[in-house]
Amino acid sequence: MPNFNFPKIISFTIAILFSSKIFSQKIDSIYYFDNQLLMSSEKQNDQNILLSFFTRERENIIDKNSFEFSFIDSQFNMNRIIKVKNKTIFEDYWFTTNDTIFNEYVFGSELEKYYSNLAEYIAKNLSYPKSALKKNIEAKVILSFIVDKNGNITNLKALSKHGNGFENNALQILKSKNKFGIMMYQNRPVKVYFTIPVTYELTD
Repeated sequence: MPNFNFPKIISFTIAILFSSKIFSQKIDSIYYFDNQLLMSSEKQNDQNILLSFFTRERENIIDKNSFEFSFIDSQFNMNRIIKVKNKTIFEDYWFTTNDTIFNEYVFGSELEKYYSNLAEYIAKNLSYPKSALKKNIEAKVILSFIVDKNGNITNLKALSKHGNGFENNALQILKSKNKFGIMMYQNRPVKVYFTIPVTYELTD
């Protein structure tokens, strides 16, 4: 993941690390709303290779290699479909009769330029929360957002709860960014759901 170093503030150097699951997270797990494991996957050459995939009846259907699985995801209270071919996830999206939201990792390495621009913006504008700096506290903030069909950052939320100004600090920067970039799928603009970690570290 990219590592950004900043000029000294008081007696510390701020290192803000920005990354996305699609580039930095080797193992990813998704759960049903009751915390039962739905699937686990491993990142290999810009593809999500399934390690396990459980139905609601706890049957591991990973050996089927290719299948389509539908369930209600409580995150958006929407139907979600995950499509698998040769144990690789090639489509993952939430949908209603009027709306469809794709998952970020369906897009692979083409997202790199968007993440690079976003990381540069965060690095330029993010500052260490004063209360956390005084207490010498570090944190890994997790944010989620949806990029709409016009490339705007919407539905911005903090999934972590560290307090001490961390989440508010990161949220304010992304709110000011507003634009992410138009995401195209099968030659049409689509909505895409993202999660990003922003890690605040203090070094001498």
